[in-house]
Amino acid sequence: MLLAPYVYSFSGLGADLQHVLSVMHRDDVAIVVKNDDLILSYGELLASSKSASQFKHVSMRMRMLARLLMRLRGNTSQPDANWSSFIKPDKFDEVVCAVQQESKYEPPSHSSSSKISVPSAALKLGYALRKCSGLLINKALRDRDILLERDAESFSRLYDTEWSVKVSSVALRTVADEKRKKESVIPLTSDLVKLNNYLDKSILECCAALSESPNTENYKNLVNSTLSSVILFNKRRSGEASRMLIES
Repeated sequence: MLLAPYVYSFSGLGADLQHVLSVMHRDDVAIVVKNDDLILSYGELLASSKSASQFKHVSMRMRMLARLLMRLRGNTSQPDANWSSFIKPDKFDEVVCAVQQESKYEPPSHSSSSKISVPSAALKLGYALRKCSGLLINKALRDRDILLERDAESFSRLYDTEWSVKVSSVALRTVADEKRKKESVIPLTSDLVKLNNYLDKSILECCAALSESPNTENYKNLVNSTLSSVILFNKRRSGEASRMLIES
């Protein structure tokens, strides 16, 4: 515990990424994240374009890459390998295999085509790998490392020609199949009218209660009623409305 601040020093990282790492759950996956330069570079790239409310999303993406790296280490018996050592053309097939394992790939049978049980993981990892190979090319250009640049560009060319066939097309087909089979339950108009009338009435009552007795409970009731009304009006994800500022 005394050594931890020195082992995991974030002094060379941006403030946004430092915040992401400071609140990340501390386990074996987090240790891999904090010790791999390419995962940190990817996280810094993501964090620079996200707001503080989306840092959890950045943490999840970095942890996904770390778990994939841990699987690659196990598959290749290289316990100390970093991500840069797998962004090479001769390692592409091993990376594809590891992603298929992470996303629970099921090969085709005589009665069904291939499918992926966790298609979102396959798609997100594919996006992350493409970004990581680009970041490695950028690093090679800055360092004038011709060998590293050639390996990363060759990996990217293999990705462009084979990834969609081996991974992403299967994942997208699985998503489409699940969406087609999923039942869509549409609420009755009378129920929506009833809910809308209740919220309008509730907001007026909460406003009156807050004016009469301004306290935390009355304010919280008004906030909840207003937020529910905005979500119902927008007919979109609740997270979008919850991130709005009071000024908005």
